Amino acid sequence: MSRILFAAKTQLDGSTHEQTITCRQISTIPVQSFAVFPPIVSSHHMYETAAGAHAGVQPLSSRHQSQSYPGTDQLLNSANDQLSIDSSAALKRVSIPRYAGYKKHCASWKAAFCSCVDQVKAAPQYKLLRLRECLQGEALRVIENLGHSTTAYEAARSRLERKYGGEGRALTLRLEELEAFKQLREGSKKDLEKFAELLDALVVNLIDAKQEGELRNGSLYITLHRKFNKNLLAKCKQWICDNRKSEDVNVLREFIRRE
Repeated sequence: MSRILFAAKTQLDGSTHEQTITCRQISTIPVQSFAVFPPIVSSHHMYETAAGAHAGVQPLSSRHQSQSYPGTDQLLNSANDQLSIDSSAALKRVSIPRYAGYKKHCASWKAAFCSCVDQVKAAPQYKLLRLRECLQGEALRVIENLGHSTTAYEAARSRLERKYGGEGRALTLRLEELEAFKQLREGSKKDLEKFAELLDALVVNLIDAKQEGELRNGSLYITLHRKFNKNLLAKCKQWICDNRKSEDVNVLREFIRRE
């Protein structure tokens, strides 16, 4: 009986010794390999407590948390570079309307292009190619002789801005639209909606151009009053009086929105 017990103990010690060796071999595997071979981690976790306690081996999981492996920073930098490449590739998939040079469409087109292309991290040459794809007609002819260099993109943007864009030009267009706007017809919801949209755009353009002073009771306020029909003007004045509002452009804007 004692011989049988001795043989069993010897076999158990040998098995534990083999597990300890295997544990130490696994602990030398680089951390990057665990993403490729996750079963190794789970299998090791099942017996690391028993084998590690017997042989004095520190658990693999705790050592991975405390050690800093060489090459990790390089891997993170490579991942960030790949994200930049993916962002550049994504620019092609975004649908941007083609701009032909109509000044009233410039602001909306510019907002779309800046958000989807200009503000994204990518090479200037690639942005210039996307800019050419988003232009047609007169607007495309404005930049066609600039070439394809790195500086050509900034030159193209500046040239388009001078000819079509800029807060001052947008404000001038809104004021011209206001002058051409006919007096609001009695009971016309359509007229009110168009006038409200024009007034919203006008206020935004004034703020962008840093001309908030024009929103006070001045020439613009008088011009807006002239677009009201008699009944609407009387109703507006009564509303201002009842609510103790000041007479300025923003108050007229609030009144039109309520209508």
